[in-house]
Amino acid sequence: MARGRPRTNDPDKVLEVVMKTFWENGYEGTSLADLVAASGMAKPGLYANFGDKESLYIKALDRYAAKISNPMLERFSQPDQPLSEALSGFLKTIALNAVSDETAPGCMIALSISDLSRLPEAVQASALVHNAARTLAFQDRFTRAKHANDLDLDASIEDLVLFFSAQALAVSALARAGQDPETIQRVIALSLNALPKGATPH
Repeated sequence: MARGRPRTNDPDKVLEVVMKTFWENGYEGTSLADLVAASGMAKPGLYANFGDKESLYIKALDRYAAKISNPMLERFSQPDQPLSEALSGFLKTIALNAVSDETAPGCMIALSISDLSRLPEAVQASALVHNAARTLAFQDRFTRAKHANDLDLDASIEDLVLFFSAQALAVSALARAGQDPETIQRVIALSLNALPKGATPH
């Protein structure tokens, strides 16, 4: 992934590089020395502007949500496409991040959830808040799909939320592991078969 040192100590530019460093390497895989080297800001400056490593990660996760995750959820929530297309687009966007020069593989929130038990409590709480936003978006989208006759009335929204939340984690994990895009697309296509009859386009 392309990542260079910011040319200035502008906090916004530094936080962007910090986000990408954590996104690529995870919380445990990133040291303060890594953040200093990537950001071009000395350790005292990092502490003064952003706090300790936990605070840096939380700010980086908030930035990821605002810049990457929330726009994905907003697009997923739009009523201008069938549910199956919305789900497919959401999962494919996660997969496409794996091959983009501008992003790290997979989803930073999914990475945080997969590493949850090894994260400090404050970081865990932040990751869970952002993951809950995705869960709520899924619940709302499935509920509206039922009302629009785009989803079988007997379908369990709880089960679908659980399943597709797991699929988002799985796609992210496959992307981070370097799985080829064609295989990931097959996984996504297969996952859409879990949608109850009537939710897939004819």
